[in-house]
Amino acid sequence: MQKSNHPLETTLREIESAIDAGLYYAALIVALTVPDICAALEDERAYSGREEYKNWYRENLAGRFPYMSDDAAYSLRCGVVHKGNLRLKMKGGESPRVIFTLPGGVTVHNMVIEKSPIGKVLQFDLVQFCEDVIEAARAWYVRKVDDPIVQANLPDLLQLRPRGFGPVVGLPVIA
Repeated sequence: MQKSNHPLETTLREIESAIDAGLYYAALIVALTVPDICAALEDERAYSGREEYKNWYRENLAGRFPYMSDDAAYSLRCGVVHKGNLRLKMKGGESPRVIFTLPGGVTVHNMVIEKSPIGKVLQFDLVQFCEDVIEAARAWYVRKVDDPIVQANLPDLLQLRPRGFGPVVGLPVIA
Protein backbone atom coordinates (compact mmCIF):
# COMPACT_ATOMS: atom_id res chain seq x y z
CA MET A 1 0.00 0.00 0.00
CA GLN A 2 1.27 3.44 -0.89
CA LYS A 3 2.49 5.58 1.99
CA SER A 4 0.78 8.91 2.30
CA ASN A 5 1.60 11.94 4.38
CA HIS A 6 -0.92 12.09 7.22
CA PRO A 7 -0.39 12.16 10.99
CA LEU A 8 -1.00 8.40 11.43
CA GLU A 9 1.66 7.67 8.82
CA THR A 10 4.25 9.28 11.10
CA THR A 11 3.55 6.64 13.75
CA LEU A 12 3.70 3.81 11.20
CA ARG A 13 7.02 5.04 9.84
CA GLU A 14 8.39 5.19 13.38
CA ILE A 15 7.69 1.45 13.70
CA GLU A 16 9.53 0.81 10.43
CA SER A 17 12.44 2.99 11.54
CA ALA A 18 12.67 1.18 14.87
CA ILE A 19 12.84 -2.16 13.04
CA ASP A 20 15.52 -0.82 10.68
CA ALA A 21 17.53 0.33 13.71
CA GLY A 22 17.15 -3.04 15.48
CA LEU A 23 14.93 -1.53 18.17
CA TYR A 24 12.54 -4.47 18.13
CA TYR A 25 11.01 -3.96 21.56
CA ALA A 26 10.22 -0.33 20.74
CA ALA A 27 8.73 -1.35 17.38
CA LEU A 28 6.56 -3.98 19.06
CA ILE A 29 5.28 -1.59 21.73
CA VAL A 30 4.24 1.00 19.17
CA ALA A 31 2.73 -1.63 16.85
CA LEU A 32 0.61 -2.97 19.71
CA THR A 33 -0.79 0.51 20.36
CA VAL A 34 -1.85 1.08 16.73
CA PRO A 35 -5.31 -0.51 17.25
CA ASP A 36 -5.84 1.84 20.22
CA ILE A 37 -4.79 4.84 18.15
CA CYS A 38 -7.03 3.95 15.21
CA ALA A 39 -9.97 3.06 17.44
CA ALA A 40 -9.66 6.41 19.24
CA LEU A 41 -9.51 8.25 15.91
CA GLU A 42 -12.86 6.66 14.99
CA ASP A 43 -14.50 7.57 18.27
CA GLU A 44 -16.43 10.83 18.75
CA ARG A 45 -14.85 11.16 22.21
CA ALA A 46 -11.40 10.18 20.84
CA TYR A 47 -11.51 7.30 23.35
CA SER A 48 -10.23 3.75 23.15
CA GLY A 49 -10.49 1.10 25.83
CA ARG A 50 -10.69 -2.68 25.95
CA GLU A 51 -13.81 -3.07 23.81
CA GLU A 52 -12.77 -0.48 21.23
CA TYR A 53 -9.36 -2.15 20.88
CA LYS A 54 -10.90 -5.59 20.49
CA ASN A 55 -13.47 -4.34 17.94
CA TRP A 56 -10.76 -2.68 15.84
CA TYR A 57 -8.63 -5.82 16.06
CA ARG A 58 -11.53 -8.04 14.92
CA GLU A 59 -12.38 -5.75 12.01
CA ASN A 60 -8.85 -5.06 10.82
CA LEU A 61 -6.31 -7.60 12.09
CA ALA A 62 -7.96 -10.85 13.15
CA GLY A 63 -7.78 -12.26 9.62
CA ARG A 64 -4.01 -11.82 9.64
CA PHE A 65 -3.56 -13.64 12.95
CA PRO A 66 -5.85 -16.69 12.90
CA TYR A 67 -4.44 -18.13 16.14
CA MET A 68 -4.91 -14.98 18.20
CA SER A 69 -8.36 -13.95 19.43
CA ASP A 70 -9.31 -10.38 20.19
CA ASP A 71 -8.98 -11.18 23.91
CA ALA A 72 -5.48 -12.56 23.36
CA ALA A 73 -4.51 -9.52 21.28
CA TYR A 74 -5.67 -7.15 24.01
CA SER A 75 -3.89 -9.22 26.65
CA LEU A 76 -0.70 -9.11 24.57
CA ARG A 77 -0.96 -5.33 24.25
CA CYS A 78 -1.53 -4.86 27.97
CA GLY A 79 1.20 -7.30 28.94
CA VAL A 80 3.87 -5.83 26.68
CA VAL A 81 3.00 -2.14 27.02
CA HIS A 82 2.27 -2.07 30.76
CA LYS A 83 4.25 -4.94 32.23
CA GLY A 84 6.92 -5.96 29.72
CA ASN A 85 5.38 -9.43 29.78
CA LEU A 86 4.57 -11.88 26.97
CA ARG A 87 2.36 -14.24 29.02
CA LEU A 88 -1.23 -13.80 27.88
CA LYS A 89 -3.68 -13.52 30.77
CA MET A 90 -6.83 -15.22 29.54
CA LYS A 91 -9.99 -15.26 31.61
CA GLY A 92 -11.03 -18.72 32.67
CA GLY A 93 -8.50 -20.54 30.56
CA GLU A 94 -4.99 -21.28 29.60
CA SER A 95 -2.45 -18.46 29.61
CA PRO A 96 -0.20 -19.11 26.62
CA ARG A 97 3.13 -17.41 26.10
CA VAL A 98 4.00 -15.40 23.01
CA ILE A 99 7.40 -15.62 21.37
CA PHE A 100 8.62 -13.27 18.63
CA THR A 101 11.46 -14.42 16.40
CA LEU A 102 13.93 -11.78 15.26
CA PRO A 103 15.76 -11.25 11.97
CA GLY A 104 18.85 -13.31 11.34
CA GLY A 105 17.46 -16.78 11.74
CA VAL A 106 14.59 -18.81 10.44
CA THR A 107 11.37 -16.89 9.90
CA VAL A 108 8.50 -18.46 11.79
CA HIS A 109 5.23 -16.56 11.78
CA ASN A 110 1.67 -17.21 12.90
CA MET A 111 2.20 -20.58 14.53
CA VAL A 112 0.90 -22.33 17.63
CA ILE A 113 2.94 -24.81 19.61
CA GLU A 114 0.40 -26.67 21.70
CA LYS A 115 2.83 -28.54 23.96
CA SER A 116 6.23 -27.21 24.86
CA PRO A 117 8.33 -27.17 28.03
CA ILE A 118 6.77 -23.77 28.83
CA GLY A 119 3.22 -24.71 27.84
CA LYS A 120 1.23 -23.41 24.89
CA VAL A 121 3.07 -20.87 22.72
CA LEU A 122 1.93 -18.44 20.03
CA GLN A 123 4.89 -17.66 17.79
CA PHE A 124 5.27 -14.72 15.43
CA ASP A 125 8.06 -13.20 13.42
CA LEU A 126 8.40 -9.74 14.95
CA VAL A 127 9.08 -7.92 11.69
CA GLN A 128 6.18 -9.62 9.91
CA PHE A 129 3.89 -8.99 12.88
CA CYS A 130 4.70 -5.26 12.81
CA GLU A 131 4.35 -5.15 9.01
CA ASP A 132 0.92 -6.79 9.27
CA VAL A 133 -0.18 -4.15 11.80
CA ILE A 134 1.19 -1.35 9.61
CA GLU A 135 -0.54 -2.68 6.48
CA ALA A 136 -3.84 -3.06 8.35
CA ALA A 137 -3.61 0.51 9.67
CA ARG A 138 -2.80 1.91 6.23
CA ALA A 139 -5.74 0.03 4.70
CA TRP A 140 -7.99 1.25 7.54
CA TYR A 141 -6.89 4.85 6.94
CA VAL A 142 -7.66 4.61 3.21
CA ARG A 143 -11.18 3.47 4.12
CA LYS A 144 -11.58 6.18 6.78
CA VAL A 145 -9.80 9.13 5.14
CA ASP A 146 -13.09 10.98 4.52
CA ASP A 147 -14.71 10.02 7.84
CA PRO A 148 -15.55 13.34 9.58
CA ILE A 149 -14.86 11.91 13.04
CA VAL A 150 -11.42 10.65 12.03
CA GLN A 151 -10.63 13.97 10.38
CA ALA A 152 -11.77 15.87 13.47
CA ASN A 153 -9.53 13.74 15.72
CA LEU A 154 -6.38 13.72 13.54
CA PRO A 155 -5.08 17.16 14.61
CA ASP A 156 -4.77 15.92 18.20
CA LEU A 157 -2.81 12.79 17.24
CA LEU A 158 0.63 12.68 18.80
CA GLN A 159 3.10 13.52 16.07
CA LEU A 160 6.43 15.04 15.24
CA ARG A 161 6.13 18.76 14.68
CA PRO A 162 9.47 19.95 13.27
CA ARG A 163 8.62 23.66 13.49
CA GLY A 164 7.10 23.58 16.97
CA PHE A 165 3.57 23.65 18.28
CA GLY A 166 1.50 26.07 20.33
CA PRO A 167 3.70 28.35 22.39
CA VAL A 168 6.88 26.44 21.44
CA VAL A 169 7.87 27.86 18.06
CA GLY A 170 10.99 27.12 16.04
CA LEU A 171 11.95 23.96 17.93
CA PRO A 172 11.09 20.45 16.88
CA VAL A 173 8.63 18.85 19.32
CA ILE A 174 6.41 15.83 19.73
CA ALA A 175 2.97 17.16 20.48
